[in-house]
Amino acid sequence: MNRTYVQGVAVVLGDDPSGIAAAYGTESGREYGLLHIGDRLTLHVSQASPEALDALVAAVAELAAWKRAQDARPALKEVAA
Repeated sequence: MNRTYVQGVAVVLGDDPSGIAAAYGTESGREYGLLHIGDRLTLHVSQASPEALDALVAAVAELAAWKRAQDARPALKEVAA
């Protein structure tokens, strides 16, 4: 079983989704799968199981729901007024 590991990465995800893309193909006879986030971060997913990718999707969906809830709350200035 391969372990997921990260080596010192911090990314601030902005509001422009155009830099997020999936890519896959074959190079030198080997298939690959990538998830690009911006122009400087790429997740190599070739060795990931479908279940690991599903977990990634679920975590992102949870964060999207959280962000929508945060955005729906009135700002503190609005509440204080």
